[in-house]
Amino acid sequence: MLLKYVLVSTFCCIHLSELSDEIKHLKVIYKLCRTVYISSTFIILAISTLIGYIFYDFGYSDANIIMIYILGVFFIALVTYDELVSFISSVICVLAFNYCFTKPTLSLSVSNPEYIITFLVLLIVSFLTSKLASQIRKNAKNSSNMTYITKISQSTTYYYNLWHTLIF
Repeated sequence: MLLKYVLVSTFCCIHLSELSDEIKHLKVIYKLCRTVYISSTFIILAISTLIGYIFYDFGYSDANIIMIYILGVFFIALVTYDELVSFISSVICVLAFNYCFTKPTLSLSVSNPEYIITFLVLLIVSFLTSKLASQIRKNAKNSSNMTYITKISQSTTYYYNLWHTLIF
């Protein structure tokens, strides 16, 4: 009887140590993902600015260039899970649009006061878009996590029942 108890306890401890190792791996992966998030953010914003310059050269209006930046922020929110990165990308979007496409170009000063409203609306829409996209990603991740937790719970219940059956 004691041998059965030792075997079941050892098996359960091995199973729990495997979970601990998985958690350590997840922490390492999270740190790597954060670096990837930041680099992908700058790449997407650079591509948005490049497309904006192409539109600017072809004579498209500012509204079309703003849509490119909003689309860029949306892609950033889809690629990253971090809302802070999405918010910072929204702010960088506004600054990049101001710096590259408003007169006087290549400066952060604004000659037309109407652009302040444009910047404010761009910031709000970019932030809301990124918030909604991040929420969609988090809901999908939470759903996946709940499935994993349910699976762990079922296996723990199995081992507990096995232990209980062998001991009693």
